[in-house]
This record gives sequence, C-alpha cells and structure tokens, in this order.
Amino acid sequence: MTHDDEFNVIVKDLTNNPYVLDMKNFRQHCDTSTFEHSYKVAYISYKICKKLNLDYKSAARAGMLHDFYLYDWREKSSWHKWHAFKHGDFASINACKLFDLSDKEIDMIKKHLLCYDYHAALAVGKEIKDELNPTTYQWLETADARSMLDWARMNRVLPANNGIVTTIHEENEKKILFEYMLALD
Repeated sequence: MTHDDEFNVIVKDLTNNPYVLDMKNFRQHCDTSTFEHSYKVAYISYKICKKLNLDYKSAARAGMLHDFYLYDWREKSSWHKWHAFKHGDFASINACKLFDLSDKEIDMIKKHLLCYDYHAALAVGKEIKDELNPTTYQWLETADARSMLDWARMNRVLPANNGIVTTIHEENEKKILFEYMLALD
C-alpha cells in the first residue's frame, strides 16, 4: 500500500470492500494478485493524471476496478476464451452493482483494453521515470513498442524472464497482428 494519503482516501471505499478484497484470491500476472495489480494501476493512473491536470480521482477509482471480474480466467470454461476482450464489461457490471460510479469511470473500466495510448504513457513515464521502478518503465517501453508493431524494439526492451510476454519471431508475427486488429474493433 502506498503512503499517499490523498490517493488512499480516493480509493478507500473500494479497497475496504470485501468483494474488492476478494481480488487478492485471483492471480493476475505471475505472482501478482488481481488486487495488487489493480492497486498499482490505480496509483500509477492517479500519479500520471494528477501530473497532467486530468481527472485523477476517476482514473484512480477506475484503475482499482478495471479488473473487477472476480473469476480465474485460467480455469477451463467456454466463455473464458473471451476474457482478453470482454473482462472490462464483466468488471464494469460487477462494479456498478456495488459502487456509485460516474459515467466516465464506467467507460474507463469498460474500455481499458481498447484505449491504451502507450506512446503517451511512455512520454509521461519519461517525465516521472525517477518515481517508477526500472521494471515498470521497461513495461511502458515494451507496451509502446508492441502497440507500434516494432518487434525489434520490443524484443530489446522486454523485461527478461517476465513470464508474460515472449519475444516476437516471424512465426508468431501473424498471430500478434491478428490480436492487434481484434483490439482495434
């Protein structure tokens, strides 16, 4: 947990909710729980939006709830195959049942998979690089390179042994292009 009092007040009703706390029981990436991942997303979104004079309160709250789908997507289920494309909808439905959210917050949760501007995030990341750990910055570089379909740069900046993204080779380039085109829909 961060020691940023303002941030903690903004997300307090969320982080104290038993259903949100249940996110600690679901693995997001490697050894990170969905709760921990969402908390970090919320805090980084808060910091970036505050620095840019944007709606940092909505960004923090949406960040905390963006993966509030409450299931293990790794379990075999016919509809889990759509997790990568639909979990924003599932998260927003769950969040609306429990919290009074603004239309902007709901929209952020629903569309968080489709509206990443990694290039802009990297630009802000460069400005606050001293506040980010080196791996976080590497992920920003990796995401920007992947979104630009720059495989060579992505492979160069990709954090080693990350357990999530592998280097791109010609044999899987078409698969990645297909994923990218689906995300544009």
